[in-house]
Amino acid sequence: MPAMIVQRGLDPSYYFFTAVTMKSNDMAFIVDRRLRERRLADLPADVEGRAGERRGEPPASWARDGFMVT
Repeated sequence: MPAMIVQRGLDPSYYFFTAVTMKSNDMAFIVDRRLRERRLADLPADVEGRAGERRGEPPASWARDGFMVT
């Protein structure tokens, strides 16, 4: 199911009307719960199991519009 993720700290009426719109379009509506970046430092691991960094830059709509659609 597609989802719209919005930044926290916006007006409650924005969340309400956006949630109604997403529900009518069969989309999930998610408010980002993060308070800050969880990664505080790039500390090396003893054994790196991943091929590389998995997280990319957030889409431009996240900074510009305050939401992203997955």
